[in-house]
Amino acid sequence: MKKDRVLTKEEFDRFIDWLDVDRNQAGAKYEAIRRRLSLFFNCRGCGDPEFLADETINRVVVKLPSFTNSNIEDKNKIFYGFAKFVHLEYLKESESHDGLLIEFIRRISQSEADAEQEHIYQCLGTCLRELPTGKQKMFITYYLVESKEKVSHHQKLAEEFEMTINALRKQIFDLKKKLAECIKRCLKK
Repeated sequence: MKKDRVLTKEEFDRFIDWLDVDRNQAGAKYEAIRRRLSLFFNCRGCGDPEFLADETINRVVVKLPSFTNSNIEDKNKIFYGFAKFVHLEYLKESESHDGLLIEFIRRISQSEADAEQEHIYQCLGTCLRELPTGKQKMFITYYLVESKEKVSHHQKLAEEFEMTINALRKQIFDLKKKLAECIKRCLKK
């Protein structure tokens, strides 16, 4: 996955203007696009659909000057075109890292022995303890809320750690990769 690029204010303003001349309408369209992209990635089993949705939007914003002059009736097609490539990159990276932590744990079927699940959770605990205290707290706190309050919870967490929500998602994404690799090593022992 490409590194998270920080957009400039000018780029983001140009993007909002492209969505709609009315800023309120543009904001509503932005939220709807982000929600649909998150659903797109979630339905494909991606570990952090919000991060991938933001990455997709960022890429569209960066490439916006190359297609703003063309008459595009359905802007959603642009986002889904970019999302397909982001998803392919995600799959390629997931393979190279033997999957992310969340997918790894989700793949444990209910029919597998409790002893194996217990061993996996012991490895997860061991690997979590190897993280610096701040990173450990960030990771655990990030997953405390799984309901509709998740977005506001993540925003508060980002503020607590004095970073943007995209930077928080990137940190969590990187921590999941690190933990997945650690769990894999632990299970081989």
